[in-house]
Amino acid sequence: MSDDEGLALVVRALEVIHDPTASNDSRQSAQRHLDQLSKDKRQACVYGNELANQSSPIVRHYGLNLLGTCLTRDWASLSPDEKIQVRKWVVALCLGISDNEANFIVEKLAALLVDLAKREWLLSWSDFDATLLQLWSGGRVRRQLSLKALNNIVEDVFHNDDPLASVRGPILSAGIITIIASDKSVREFYAQNPTSLVHGIPANPGAEGWLKRICDELAAGDGSDALAIFHVLRSTVGFIITRAIVESDVMQRVGQALVSDDIALATCAVDCLYILLTRPLHPKDELLGPIHTLFEPAALQAISHVWQKSASQLHFDEYGTLSDDELYTMLKKLSETVIALACFKFGSSEGKSIPEIDLAPLLDLVMLTWEHASLVISGMSNSFWCSLLRDEKMSEHPHVLERLPKLLSEASSRFLRFEDAKQEMLRGSDVQRYLDVDIESAQEVHAFCGNYRRFVFDIVRMIVYKRPIDAIEWIRANVRDFFAREYQPPSGFCSKTSATYLPVEAKFMLVEAGLRGILRFRDLVLGKANNAETAEVATLKQLSASAVSWCAEIADMTFEDPLTLSKHVSAMVAFAFFLDEHSDLLFRILEKVIQTATYYYPDDLAEATFVTIRDLRGRCGTELLRLAATLPDQLWNVYPQLEATVDRILERPTASEGEHTIFNALLLIVSQRSAHADSDRKRLEFNKLVGKVCRVWNDEGLTRSFSTFDGFKETLQIDTAAAYLSARGVMTPAGLDSCPLDDQGKELVKNLRLSRRWFWPVRASRKFVDASLDCAPAVRELQRTLWREPVRVLVPNILRLLSRIAEYHDERLWASSPENVRLVVSQSVVERFWLHGVSSVTRDEFLEASSRGTNNVREVVHSTGHFLRKTREYCLVSLGTFSMLGEAFYSIEGLSDALFAALYGNTHGMSLHIWSSTVTSCLRHYVLNCPRECWDTVLPILEPFVNTASEKLRAEWAQLTDKPPQPSGAEDSLSDEMMEESLLRHLSYAVVKLISDVLISPVATQRSGNLPNMADWVFRSRSLTAAILSLLTMLLGAHDTRTAIQAAKILKTIVQDVLQHPELELQTFIAHEVYSATIRSIHDPYFVSIQSDLVSLLSFIHWLMLEKSTLPRDILLSIPQMSGAVGAVRIFEAKLDESKTERARRGLMYELLSAHDIVGREAYGRGPAAAKVKLGADVSTKEIIRKFQQTVSIQRDTDVMQGEGDAGMDRLFGNGD
Repeated sequence: MSDDEGLALVVRALEVIHDPTASNDSRQSAQRHLDQLSKDKRQACVYGNELANQSSPIVRHYGLNLLGTCLTRDWASLSPDEKIQVRKWVVALCLGISDNEANFIVEKLAALLVDLAKREWLLSWSDFDATLLQLWSGGRVRRQLSLKALNNIVEDVFHNDDPLASVRGPILSAGIITIIASDKSVREFYAQNPTSLVHGIPANPGAEGWLKRICDELAAGDGSDALAIFHVLRSTVGFIITRAIVESDVMQRVGQALVSDDIALATCAVDCLYILLTRPLHPKDELLGPIHTLFEPAALQAISHVWQKSASQLHFDEYGTLSDDELYTMLKKLSETVIALACFKFGSSEGKSIPEIDLAPLLDLVMLTWEHASLVISGMSNSFWCSLLRDEKMSEHPHVLERLPKLLSEASSRFLRFEDAKQEMLRGSDVQRYLDVDIESAQEVHAFCGNYRRFVFDIVRMIVYKRPIDAIEWIRANVRDFFAREYQPPSGFCSKTSATYLPVEAKFMLVEAGLRGILRFRDLVLGKANNAETAEVATLKQLSASAVSWCAEIADMTFEDPLTLSKHVSAMVAFAFFLDEHSDLLFRILEKVIQTATYYYPDDLAEATFVTIRDLRGRCGTELLRLAATLPDQLWNVYPQLEATVDRILERPTASEGEHTIFNALLLIVSQRSAHADSDRKRLEFNKLVGKVCRVWNDEGLTRSFSTFDGFKETLQIDTAAAYLSARGVMTPAGLDSCPLDDQGKELVKNLRLSRRWFWPVRASRKFVDASLDCAPAVRELQRTLWREPVRVLVPNILRLLSRIAEYHDERLWASSPENVRLVVSQSVVERFWLHGVSSVTRDEFLEASSRGTNNVREVVHSTGHFLRKTREYCLVSLGTFSMLGEAFYSIEGLSDALFAALYGNTHGMSLHIWSSTVTSCLRHYVLNCPRECWDTVLPILEPFVNTASEKLRAEWAQLTDKPPQPSGAEDSLSDEMMEESLLRHLSYAVVKLISDVLISPVATQRSGNLPNMADWVFRSRSLTAAILSLLTMLLGAHDTRTAIQAAKILKTIVQDVLQHPELELQTFIAHEVYSATIRSIHDPYFVSIQSDLVSLLSFIHWLMLEKSTLPRDILLSIPQMSGAVGAVRIFEAKLDESKTERARRGLMYELLSAHDIVGREAYGRGPAAAKVKLGADVSTKEIIRKFQQTVSIQRDTDVMQGEGDAGMDRLFGNGD
């Protein structure tokens, strides 16, 4: 067959494939012919060029794809002459395009040109720049192609994780610099850098450079290429020599585009401006001059005009649809750029006097962003305000002080819990609609709004700190005015989303923020060495007096709604720091909190109301302990009276386990923290209070209740519940939901709950340990000593209890029981969850269904299941808390064996959720908190755990993989399957995270002198190391990207150490099993988003094994696609041996795999799944939430902004250096 005939057949095959009237058989036959053609290297190249020169766009595109195959798959096997021929074809195709060429052809040609450049430029091809320039001068479409190619290669070399570019990264980056910048600027800049990579690149004397060329085109052209030019600018200005930026007037071009009505162009200009403001500069950088022009009044006014114009053009229609998504994106980027501008201004103001710095226009511009209805836009400046207010110099600037009242006023309105307010109170408002546009996930909305509120809290706190008298008076008047004029007491109980409750909560948060500001001011004054009477001391006295009178004012308020009461209690306790000399007010608050905590509510309340009251009592308990921790000395002065009050409360027959726990913990905190109690008295009170718990655990009746399984069953009164079901005629699970709960059943549920109140004091055991250890380090050591004996009573009992609960879940132990008993047991262990995006019903529907369950017979069964689940969680959390006792806990003889037996001795019937809880709540703390001196007795628990977890996860993932697809219409089954998969992923990650923390966590690997880290201990054991390697290898293939990528990171961290292990079997396991599993995961389309990490692991192992074993090479050659590719593998290994960087090694491995169709190109480069770096301000929801979570962390008893030092400008405003 001649080439012309073959070409005609290819054209015909393409016509058949794209013909809608062609039969399936015809299409399949045509596709087979095309597939066969692409496999032939010579035909693919020749036909690719011929087809690319045809007139039909479809045929041309297919021809270009064939040429692309030559580049990606066959390039290494082409001869030098063949490579030159392919390059000539591609260049000729680029130069030959017409002005009406389809855009997808232009895109494909640009991609081919860049692929060629990444392979051959500065090797066999020296005139890439000349080719681009020829295209630039050849007409509109050719100019677009040149700009696309230039932008693509810059992004791939400098920004994207492109493996091909990474192989030749140093030489390509140097080459790009020499063609982007002018020859003059390159020579001047690198004259002082003789070791720079740019040396050795052929110079182009007198070249103006692409940056100057395209900026001149912007100034003189008609604007048709402006957007493409700005794409190049956006990818270039972050790294190019600043001299080139200055001489090209980039800043002027950016300013002109910023005021353009073309949103896409303006957005690119904003990105460029942001990059220029955030790129590193040295103190004498030439770019500082152009940037400083941005602070001129005209420039700031122009930016403000653009911002306000864009904001005013955005609106929502009656259906809640935003008028222009692209404009909103631009506004968010512009807002982020405004913050960067402000940060640069403050950073570059160091060393200047206050009068020299004009801040007014800039602060007003930032204030505009903060006042916007979009919380995302508003939140961008939160960190700026916090850092500004922390800076001792800039916060005293008159322009800042003038704006504090406005800042305080705006902040006071931003305490609202927006995630709840959007449901009712703000429904239909712009705030709600912008939130819905920006964040879809309910979990992310809660995370974002919570962090936003914490920033606002800190802003108010710092304003009070800077101007305490004025700010506190304003806040106090604001709160007083709200409760006097706006607040209307509800007729019933409020919900968390009601418009009555939410403003009240916001005002009480405002109160606490103000009080925290006073405390910061007090710390400042008391921290100074000179305690003489100064203006600051006088101010502090005035503030303290104001706080006391304000506290009395707050305490006089009365509320009946439980939700409002809980916030009122918190607000009153927040004043405790100021009541050390006002015992009458302190005791008044204490009495009020105790009364609220113990107030009797009728038992027949609705479930939702009961939950609210339970939360209120929980809040009161927390605040009581907070009060005790704040003023232990004052409460110690009335300790006998306090003790008598607690005794009266707990003598009531209705006293709950929670009340026993909280009130005894209250006495424990006061007695152990008071400086007025000596060590003997502390020991006496400790033994008295903790002895109560120990006596309960040592009670013969209680011990009998879980010493045997039969005693455990009797204690739970399963037979009583079963007898009731039989009396009601309920013998099936469906009957539990259809049969209403009568008075006898309600009485039974009530009696069961009452009888279980103080069965096993697990909660009290944990709470007492937690309360006694939450103290100063010096006191903590005494507490650990005191706990040495009690913990030996608590731990064995808790472990036995866990074993009994595990047996309860084992259906085999109930096989001989009556049918009604088996019904109670089987249904009581059923777990019900609601997960966002997984459950087939909404959260409200789920809660409503759960509430309805309290009205039918299922409540009898549910009460038992709930009690056991709660007890199990308390046991696990208690053991995790006990690990903080140190040697007193870990020195218990046989602890590890007993703990493993309790947790995993009987896993039959153990759900995935329970598995996860054992790891996250107990085992994780047990292992990671273990003192070094106890490793030899404690850490052996890792090996049986890893083996057991590996067996469980292997079986569960295999079952999930082998499960047949659900038939259509089976929504409930599908939801249950998704739920199980979600729980399995959670367990998988919990296990791999524990392994990570043991082997590579900063905490676990932190060295002290010559002490070994935990990984060293693990690697001493061959069997444990082998078990961990086996588990991680299996998890590499688990269909959960979070787990798989963590497993890959652990393996990459430890393989070098493992390969130094004397056991040859471990080395072989790495070289064979881990290597093979990584290849399988790379080839799995599910892992396309993490293939970069997997290829990195694969290349690292191969590199390490070059001198040790040929196993990796043999495995590669055993893959069908690579059969016979010995030469290609040897060339790869030679280059791998010479590679200097991880990025280069990864690129080499990717090239080898992609050339043999083992990894798809879509994972890298310019494919659809490529993880490209976003240039400019990243305003995506994921990035915004990440920034918030990274920056802010609240702790009620410490600074609400953890990690933010007083010299806030050092971190945020350091761009001018």
